[in-house]
This record gives sequence, C-alpha cells and structure tokens, in this order.
Amino acid sequence: MNRYKKSFIIWSYLVLLMLTVTACSSKETIEEQNNNVVLDGVYYQIQETAIPNPNEKLLPEGADEGIVRELDIMLDDDTLYRIAQVWDSEMEAFQGEYLQILKPPYTCWDTRMVSSEVWDPALEYGEFQFSLWELVDAYEDKLLCIVYDYDEERNLKRFLAYYHLNGEGELLAEMPLDENYQLFASKNGNLYAYSDMPGNGLIVLDSELNVISEREPEGKIYGIYESPDTDDIFWYGAKNGGYGWWNLENGQALCQVAGELSFLGGAAVNANKEFFLGDTQGIWRFSSEEKDGIKICDFVHRGYLVEDMMAMTAPTEEELLLLVQMDSEIMLLQMTETNQVPQNKQQIVLALPSEVPVLRDFIARFNRQSELWEVVPLYPQVEGEGLAFGEQIQLEISAGRGPDLIMEGLLDSREYSLVRNGYLQSLDGILNEEEYWTPALECGKIDGVL
Repeated sequence: MNRYKKSFIIWSYLVLLMLTVTACSSKETIEEQNNNVVLDGVYYQIQETAIPNPNEKLLPEGADEGIVRELDIMLDDDTLYRIAQVWDSEMEAFQGEYLQILKPPYTCWDTRMVSSEVWDPALEYGEFQFSLWELVDAYEDKLLCIVYDYDEERNLKRFLAYYHLNGEGELLAEMPLDENYQLFASKNGNLYAYSDMPGNGLIVLDSELNVISEREPEGKIYGIYESPDTDDIFWYGAKNGGYGWWNLENGQALCQVAGELSFLGGAAVNANKEFFLGDTQGIWRFSSEEKDGIKICDFVHRGYLVEDMMAMTAPTEEELLLLVQMDSEIMLLQMTETNQVPQNKQQIVLALPSEVPVLRDFIARFNRQSELWEVVPLYPQVEGEGLAFGEQIQLEISAGRGPDLIMEGLLDSREYSLVRNGYLQSLDGILNEEEYWTPALECGKIDGVL
C-alpha cells in the first residue's frame, strides 16, 4: 500500500504566531530552548534573551515626542547599567537625566532620574550643575563615574565621582586628563587611564588623581582587567598584527591570535584564568592548557548573525555573558560549557510563494533556540516563477512527497481540492486554538476545518 505524506497549509499570520509563541513569545520559553555549540571538541550551550527597550521607560506611550541620548552603557558581571538624557524633539530643551539598571532575569529596567542637585558641589568647585558623563565601575551600593559641566568660558570640566544607589552623589576630584582617556579602577584605589589617540600614553593615577607614572603603551589598549585573587593587571588589545592578552607590568604575552579575528569586539577573563576574545564571527578561549587557543563558538555557523558585540563578561567560572546587537535588537547571549552532545535536528520544510524577510528572521531565531527542530524555507529563487513553483509543489504533494507546511498564496485556490482529496492534513487537535489569535485561525479554515 502506498503511503502518502500529508502536508499542512498555514496562513502567514498563523506562521508568525506559531513561531512567535514557540520561539520567542516569553522569556520562560527562551530559557527552556537552548542551542548547543560544538567546536574543537568543546560543547557550549547558548541561551539568548532580548533586552527590553530602555527608552520605553523614558518616553512612555502618550508622552510628548522627545529624543533619548544614550551617554554610556556598561555590563558589569551580570548587570547592565545605562545613563541617558532626554531632550525635546528639537534637542533644545533638556528634560532629564536617568540611570537605568537591568539585572537578571532581565525583564524590567530599574529607572531613576538623577538630578544635578544630588552632587551639591562644594564652593571650591564653583557654580556647576553636573551631569553624568561616563560609567567607570560598579560596586555593591555605588557606581564610580565621571560627571561634567562647562565653566563660564565654556571649558569642559570633568570630575571623578561616586553615585550612591541611595540617590546621593559624591564628588572626588577634578579629572586632569581630557575626555579621550578611558579609566580602569584597581582594587588598591589606583586608576589606569588609557587612550587610542596618537601621543597619549598609559597613565597610572592614585585615588586623588595624582599622576604616579606615565609610559608609552606597548600596543593599542582596548581594556584592562585585574586578577580577582592576585595583584596582576592585564590588558587586552592589538599588538604586532594580532589581538590578545598581555601582563601590564612585565609585558608577558598571555595569549595572542593573529588572522582569526577581523577585529576585537569583546574580551573577558574568568576566575579559572581562562582568557576569552571575540568578534561578530565567534569566540576564542585561551588557558594554560590551551595556549594556542580554541574557537568555542562560530556565530555564523550556528545562525547567529551578530551585527555588533558591545561587551563581554565572565560572571562565573562556567559562564560567559555577551551583550550583542542582533536582529536589530540588543540581546544577551549566555554561553555555558556542557558535556551534553547536541542531537541532530529534524527538518520541517516550509514552502512559500516568495521570500518573506520578517518570517526569515523569525525562522532564524526559532532554529537557533530549538533543540529538536529546524525549519527550512523553500521558495522560488527567481522572481516571477511563483506560478511554476506552486505547480511543482502541487505535483510533489500529489505524489506523496512535498513540504511539511505550505503558506497561503502558493497554491491559490488549488488547496481546496488538495484538502478534499486528503492530501492536506487538518491542524485540529494539534494546535490549542485558545493560545492563538482567533482571526488568524479563522482565515486559515477551509469548510470550517483548520
């Protein structure tokens, strides 16, 4: 007896709803559907979480139009900090400055207005109304930051300060360096100032911002890190045509990779002294046993089309956290090493009358997150061949082959005869109609059957 494969016909609204509910409608679903990365004998899981739009807290629905100007964003361990200003639509009237904090499970920004009055500058500093400029470091109950204002002659004045999370500000000292320098705060209170501008050196400052030492850096410094259990200071960046990690004091190369990274997008070190480097293409890991490094993640191979890598941290010995821009959204990617070997996914072929960009993005996200299924879109490769493509699909279905799912519009009115001849299977009993949008389900019914 011949056995015919039966297909399902689904309408475009229903496709989007199914993938949305299945793949990304809630954080709980995202957390349950992980994707294993297998590379160089190392197995990593990736869990992705969409960051809620922080501007929705600053420009609520129904409010007057305004412009949000993001000044800085910092990922410290597993917490995001952001400072932003709100202006009117003409960028003429200042409407407020805000500090926003996002902690696990990353569902809602803690948003608080920061008034210039919290700094209450002493008379020795003159008449200033300070605003937040840059985030330097985060502690349990306060942030180390830089605040700024302009004097009467419009000269920029910058001060190192603490912003206490109880809402109080504390000015420390005036910055002796220009705004091209970035700061790293060490455990002993010293500050390391570095810049990628020509002629700027590596400067070490004490807690009162007095210069301790200054020297020319050995390469282009992207960032500085301090060992949690020793006084060792490391820097990561570019040197001798490659990217890597070096000891700041003795110049010893801890790891270096040449020709593998297109640019350095992020770096991190965990408590096990494992060093990580990454760009929008993938992540490399180095250790005393892996001095040449191993590639632990190939983003493109796994379907992660990362547009920008904004930050990387290693909150625990087993975890790597990445802040990236992907699918035109800001996402957190949590990578965790695992001994679990990923299973081969079962393919679901979806036939479309043409490529649908929005649906393409949903499919890519679903495929990344599902451990069991991979949706393969099938559509005419040449514009204008939709009719011939639909006829070929109908022949395949009639022969007991064909795709698993068919989008409306591909077969026009021919789906009615396919349904009545038993070639297309009903979704009744497969979908719980209460979980979907009723109009989308109704437009997908033929003779009252979904």
